[in-house]
Amino acid sequence: MRETIKKHKTQYDSKNVFDSILKFGDQCTDAYEAASKIHLPKEYEQVENIVLLGMGGSALGGHIIQSQSIVKKPFEVSSAYHLPEYVNEKTLIIATSYSGNTEETVTATKEAILRGAKIIGITTGGELLALMQKNNFPVYHIDTKNNPCNQPRFGVGYMLWGTLIMLSKLSLIDNDLKSDFKESITAITHSMETMGNLDNLEFEYLWENLKGRIPLILGAEHLSETGHFIQNQINETAKTFAVYYEIPEIHHHLLEGLKHPLNLKEKIIFLLLRSDMYSDKIDKRMRITEEILKTREIPAITFKAESTSEIAQVCETLAYGAFISYYCALLNELDPSDIPWVNYLKEQLKN
Repeated sequence: MRETIKKHKTQYDSKNVFDSILKFGDQCTDAYEAASKIHLPKEYEQVENIVLLGMGGSALGGHIIQSQSIVKKPFEVSSAYHLPEYVNEKTLIIATSYSGNTEETVTATKEAILRGAKIIGITTGGELLALMQKNNFPVYHIDTKNNPCNQPRFGVGYMLWGTLIMLSKLSLIDNDLKSDFKESITAITHSMETMGNLDNLEFEYLWENLKGRIPLILGAEHLSETGHFIQNQINETAKTFAVYYEIPEIHHHLLEGLKHPLNLKEKIIFLLLRSDMYSDKIDKRMRITEEILKTREIPAITFKAESTSEIAQVCETLAYGAFISYYCALLNELDPSDIPWVNYLKEQLKN
């Protein structure tokens, strides 16, 4: 198994996705340092609500922040062509597009300009960067050196920490980011040393369990949106169908949906994202969920985050998900960077 992974890494990883995953911590550091130097107008602190615009990998940082319950003002992630109706001159818009050419985000940003919203950009270039520069809006212009494969989903470190720092500079979040950042880098470094080791036996175990099955990812509270990230990674990188759910929401419907079809337990596997930082009620629900799955003979894998801050736990879980999807792609004999149907759709939309 390990020799197969090493062989397939050389054979299928055409754009060096592995190196992008290994540079997750460097992305976080780059974003922390670069965004800290950006001047933000004083009036941006007086906003009444915040909307982060983004699609796919570009929006993941916003989704993760939304799950932390740390933003002091109403905060929404919008993945649409048009803005929520309430957006006005008292709204902070954070426009995120890794490429800078995401048409939904660019369209919504133009609408935000017309409404007089306060706007910040996070991008590597493209039309979004041009819009920011033309209108003298603050922008974190990402240096892509720490994402050699140049795929947005592998640049989540830039998006997450770029957004966190912007909000912190405006006193719109209530966290000690310096402490969180330090612990996050420690957690990421440990993840790279263990999960980035191609001789790691854990991935042999994971592959034997995941092979031929649909992963159902369960998270809660601060780890809920990391489940979203892992789903996206498995979909796009491993070309494998996966879905994610949040606890406690699933306890009101999904548990009754695991009976049919009769061969369902042969086709699915649960991935439970666990944490000692969950509230007592959520922790109890996680434990009962594991018991129910065991009783019903439905396979499950558990990943437990070990850091002592919520954001650091998010970062180590993000690393875990990136490696799972990458190794699954290689063992499926697929190029982890290849996204033919996403590219086809984009080409058709141009016509």
